Formats: sequence, C-alpha cells, structure tokens
Amino acid sequence: MENIAHHESMVTGCAIACGPVHTVPPQKLHVISASPATYTIRVVTEDSEKKDAPVPPDGRVTFNVPIRSRYCTYYLFGSVKLSSSTPLEKRRAIRVMRGDEVIQKLSADDIARLPTDRESCHILKIWH
Repeated sequence: MENIAHHESMVTGCAIACGPVHTVPPQKLHVISASPATYTIRVVTEDSEKKDAPVPPDGRVTFNVPIRSRYCTYYLFGSVKLSSSTPLEKRRAIRVMRGDEVIQKLSADDIARLPTDRESCHILKIWH
C-alpha cells in the first residue's frame, strides 16, 4: 500500500491505516428516455446534503460528486482486519430522480461501466 498513514487509536491494540484523500471526478450522463427533462440527478453528500442537477431536454448532464474520503482499514492488534470503508467509487450516492421518486441508485463505478456515446457521456436508458 502506498502513502499509508498509521494512526494510533485511543483503544490499546487497535490501529487505523488510511490512504490518501480520494475524490470522485465529475460525471457525464446521457439520459435516454421519452422525456429526459422530467429527471433530476441527485447526489447525496456525506453530510446528507442533496445536490441536484436537472437533466436538460437533450438528456446530457454533467454533475459533480462532492464527496471526499480516505480509504481506511481498522485493525485489532495491528494485524487482524476488523473492517474497512467502502471505496468512494462504489458508494451509491448518485440518484436518478423523477419528482420525489428515486428511479435508480448509482455509484461512479456503475456509471463507468455504462456504454458511452460519441461525446463521452455514459448512456443511461430509462423506460418508465
């Protein structure tokens, strides 16, 4: 592991190993549906704040994912792994909304696996 910082816990025999701070890059989606403008992309931050990006009529939306985190692993006696945090890319903090209804939850990893169009937007087809 590179750039790992070790921090002693207040509990004897426990340690936390944390990597560098990670962020999620801006995301580009092309929402394909009968009415793309009826959808909103919502990002729920680590403070439970909701950041909304309305989808325009052409369905192409770019939005930020304002989440930062250090990937930390917790150890007992310095060698027994107790738990580790979910990597940012795998957190389903991105919501596709129609009004107040959550249509789909996505992570940056989910979006990265979607096919792309000629403008490098990840294609999300919605048939509701």
